[in-house]
Amino acid sequence: MDRCRGKCDCFYKLLRLSRPISLGEKFHVNSAEKNYKKLMILIHPDKTNDTKAHVTAILLNTAIRVLREPVSELRYRNSGAKSIKAPHRKSEINLALCFINDCLKDASLLAASPSLASSSSFSIGGELLNKKNGLGYAQEYQSHGEDFGHNKSSSRSADSIHGRRLEAITGHRYQPRKVIFTVKWEGYTREEHIGLNTLMINDRDRVEEYLFKLESESQRKLLYLLKREPSLWQFFFC
Repeated sequence: MDRCRGKCDCFYKLLRLSRPISLGEKFHVNSAEKNYKKLMILIHPDKTNDTKAHVTAILLNTAIRVLREPVSELRYRNSGAKSIKAPHRKSEINLALCFINDCLKDASLLAASPSLASSSSFSIGGELLNKKNGLGYAQEYQSHGEDFGHNKSSSRSADSIHGRRLEAITGHRYQPRKVIFTVKWEGYTREEHIGLNTLMINDRDRVEEYLFKLESESQRKLLYLLKREPSLWQFFFC
C-alpha cells in the first residue's frame, strides 16, 4: 500500500521542480537535466558510504528518464507513474528527498564557511572527507601533469578584461592559497590565467560550464576543486 497510485508529483519533487498545472503548460526539460546533474554530483554513491545515496541515485535516474522525454512526461503528468511503468514507493521518495536536503544543507554550510574546507575534516552528503582524502586527490592531479607550484603569470583584474569575450575556461591550477583558471578569449590565440573572483564577476556562465565539463571527465578532480574553492558549491544548489 506504500506505492504511489494515480497522479503524483514525486519525480518533479526529486528534481526540485514544480509539476505543471495543466497539460497545455510547457515543461522545461533543460531545467530538469540541469538539476539532475547538480544533484548527482552531490549525492553520487561513489562519494559516500551512506546507503541512502544508492536509493536516491536510482530514483533520480528514473525521474530524469521519465521527464526527459516529452511523451512520457505528459503521460506521467496526466496519469501518474503507473502509466509509464515507473512504480515507486512513497517511503523511498521521502527518504531520497530528506537525503537530498541534507546534502544541500552540508554544501550550503561549506560554501558559507570556507574555513571548514581548511579544517582537518568536513562532511558532505553524510560522508566525512579528511585531509588524507584531499592529498589523494592532489596526487591524482599530479599524475595527470597538473602544476601545483606557483603560477608566474599574474591574474588579470576585472578592468583589464573589459571589452573581450571569454570563449572558454580550458583548465585550472593550484597555488598555495588560491586556484588560478586558464582561459581562452574569442579572437585571441594566447591563453591567459585569471583568478576566480574576476571570473565570478564577469563570466559566471563559463565557470558553470567548466565545472560540469570537469564533472564529466573526473568527479574526483571536481570534488578536490570544490574543496579548495568552497564558494563554487553555489553552482550545485537547485
